[in-house]
Amino acid sequence: MPIPRLHDLARFPLAAALLLPGLAAADTVTTFETGADGWTGPTGPGGATTLEATGGNLGAHLRTVFNDFGITFRNATDAAFLGDYTQDASFTLRIDTKVEDISFFGSPVSRPWLVELRDLDNPPGGFPWVSVWFKFDDISAAQHGSWTTFSVTVTDTSATALPPGWGGYGAEDMLGNPMLPANRTFSDVLAGVDEIAFTTLEPGFFFGFTDFDVRIDNVARTSGAAQIATYCTGKTNSLGCIPFLGFDGTPSASSTSAFDVYAEDLVANEAGFFLYSFGKANLNFHGGKLCVKAPVTRFLPVKGAKSAGLAPCVGRLSKNFNNRIQGGADPGLTGGADVFVQYRQRDPGLMDGFNDNLTDGLRFTIVP
Repeated sequence: MPIPRLHDLARFPLAAALLLPGLAAADTVTTFETGADGWTGPTGPGGATTLEATGGNLGAHLRTVFNDFGITFRNATDAAFLGDYTQDASFTLRIDTKVEDISFFGSPVSRPWLVELRDLDNPPGGFPWVSVWFKFDDISAAQHGSWTTFSVTVTDTSATALPPGWGGYGAEDMLGNPMLPANRTFSDVLAGVDEIAFTTLEPGFFFGFTDFDVRIDNVARTSGAAQIATYCTGKTNSLGCIPFLGFDGTPSASSTSAFDVYAEDLVANEAGFFLYSFGKANLNFHGGKLCVKAPVTRFLPVKGAKSAGLAPCVGRLSKNFNNRIQGGADPGLTGGADVFVQYRQRDPGLMDGFNDNLTDGLRFTIVP
């Protein structure tokens, strides 16, 4: 699917620079640029949660500095994150997280980090809700001191049993371990989500008072469709054009069809590199912007072919990324993973000391 050139954007609303017509849109994403959208964190004698305008991934974000057994970011008011999740055959939940500090009596520690979908209706006695939850990882400043994207994909919302990695809450077994009540299934809970929470309080575990300094950004719920959007900006090349990315197909871990990611408005017949990573960036680089976050995977040079673009910028680079996803060389390329890509091309005519140009970035979510 072609993405409009920057000089064509006057035909589209301002939002087209981030999410263009014809691209599959996220069901909802909270970037905190225009407010918290119902997301709250702990506030009280132990500290506070604040909406900060800078320092996020990118821009505004939510930050909690708090001392307690654990911290929880929750939303019980934004309908886009609530209600009947079984209306979609599959879905993905995603959050960007940065840990400034987690410490116990001054010593750095890790704590669980999980997402929990809560049904507040008719919980059994002694329980505030019935929920299903998925633990992403144990987070710490040492391992997650830079922005990290955590995500989980549910491929079958009609499932009654808990999928691998998921736990239940609302009852206990003979050993006191948390479980779903006997009369509630995984899909039952998904059908009536009253509150969503990202929390360090893992059911069945208890921790002492801990100091937390944690930031969150780009909280998203997406349906099973591939989510694809452009971001960042390209670098003007020696011909006066700004190269841009486009795509055809769907990024998939199983489809036999191609997912071609291409760059146009390039210099013709010059080699280029295809770059990808699992995080986005917007860093000054060679007079332009590096849109992919380290560590970056770089493919061997590919020769720029000619396209039907506007003269003189008729160069084109293209790669079927589904071959990479399904080739098995990168275990991170699985269903639900967010991928960020960019092209970098040789440009001998650009007399800036770097002799290269850069496209904008493309972010997409791999479907199962």
